[in-house]
Amino acid sequence: MKLKRILEKNETCLAAVIMILLAAVGSHCSCKAQNKQGKPMIPFFRKAGPGKVIDKSIVTAYYAFNAKKSDDPNTYIDYQKLQIGKNVIKYCSEWICQAEIKQDKFISEHPHAVNVPHYLSFNKSDYWDEYQYSDYFIQSGGITIYTAMPFGATEYNCYYQETYPLMKWMLYNENKTILGYECQKATCSFRGRNYVAWFAPAIPVKYGPWKFGGLPGLILNVNDTQNIYTFECVKLTKQPQEITRKPFTGYRKRERTSIMKLVRKLNENYCQAVGMHPVPDNQRKADIPQRNHYEPLEVE
Repeated sequence: MKLKRILEKNETCLAAVIMILLAAVGSHCSCKAQNKQGKPMIPFFRKAGPGKVIDKSIVTAYYAFNAKKSDDPNTYIDYQKLQIGKNVIKYCSEWICQAEIKQDKFISEHPHAVNVPHYLSFNKSDYWDEYQYSDYFIQSGGITIYTAMPFGATEYNCYYQETYPLMKWMLYNENKTILGYECQKATCSFRGRNYVAWFAPAIPVKYGPWKFGGLPGLILNVNDTQNIYTFECVKLTKQPQEITRKPFTGYRKRERTSIMKLVRKLNENYCQAVGMHPVPDNQRKADIPQRNHYEPLEVE
């Protein structure tokens, strides 16, 4: 908290320095992973502990999010996990989950430490991304999405709720094998994008990555027709896992559309959105644009 107050009071110079350092890290890692769309800074560690156990998984699916090569984790934007329990389904970033486990351990071993390192299980996170810093819970015909906002905007940490499933699908007599399962093709249009999905009837659950669901089988692969967003299942396990929920203290309920507007501002012009003074052009790294082009999953 002390560090946060110092940063907020000196946002003009310190934020500029931090963003330059982060840009250097991002450019160093660019050969390993695709760049994220925006340049928001990652939030502080949540310090929420392991969370409360709310269910146990029957099936867990792991997805490569926007991977250049699905067999190379270094090319993933994120590594995400779908836990399907008897009563609760959870979708989240496995990298962030592993980071928080390591951060909890670090705190227990170093109770007087001023800073907590941002560990990740495969590679270090360079910038915030709303799809990496959101947790999705499906229960009783509804879905609740909790989003942790980037540094400088954590006061807007929020959640919203929708009915589930949301998509209306068209099925095709086309098949292909994914992870040893015969999968069938389906398509849908959802909030401004067209999607192609492949689901496995042999795994008779109606869920999938992100908000995708409603098909007669687990969705193993899905992408939009422009290939801006891809979710590829790279691992399945039936070994039971605990499904946990953190307290999400301070998260406020908001409308989805208002959250989308804020997220767009954060991705397009982070400095302006959080009230930071941008770095002058003659001091700014070339890969810290004043404004970014942003393509959200939900256009509408």
